[in-house]
Amino acid sequence: MLLKIKFDNDCDIIELPDFIVKDIRQYQSDFIDWMYDKTSDHSYWILDGDAKLGCCFRSEAFVDWLNENVLKNSDVKADVVDTFVPYNTPADITILF
Repeated sequence: MLLKIKFDNDCDIIELPDFIVKDIRQYQSDFIDWMYDKTSDHSYWILDGDAKLGCCFRSEAFVDWLNENVLKNSDVKADVVDTFVPYNTPADITILF
């Protein structure tokens, strides 16, 4: 299934297994909690020295998180299909980050 992730000025399109869509809002919430948890060690932090000030990410971060956590033991993985596309690009479902 295709999922459109809306950002401020454009969208990314990702493909993910249908069963993920059933609980997409929960997965989105879990991802955001992980992303902004200062104990999380990932490459999306905006740093000032050792201080974690915020995060800068696009859909690949969500796809990586899904594949490494939710889909870890699945043969089917999420994938980024297109990036920086207009809001009116068709997709099966849309979420906002």
